[in-house]
Amino acid sequence: MHKRIKKTFITTMALSLVLPFSMNHITTADSAPHGLEVEPLKERYEDSFEIGAAVEPYQLEGTHGEMLKHHYNSITAEKRYEAH
Repeated sequence: MHKRIKKTFITTMALSLVLPFSMNHITTADSAPHGLEVEPLKERYEDSFEIGAAVEPYQLEGTHGEMLKHHYNSITAEKRYEAH
C-alpha cells in the first residue's frame, strides 16, 4: 500500500512540474477557463496512472474541495491520521 501511495505522490509532484509547460497557448486570467470547467486530470490520464493528493479534512470543503474531487481519483488523509 505504501508503494501505491508513494507512486501516486511522485506522479502528482511530477505533473505539477510538467503541466504548466505543456500548455499549447498562453491565456490571460480573464480568458482562462475555471478549473471545474475543464476535463478532469483523472480522466485525461486514466490509461496512464492515478492522480492523487494527501489533504487535511478542511481542504475538502468549498471550491478547493470541489477542485480536488473533480481532478483527483485518490484522496488520502494528511499526516494527522498516520500511525506513530
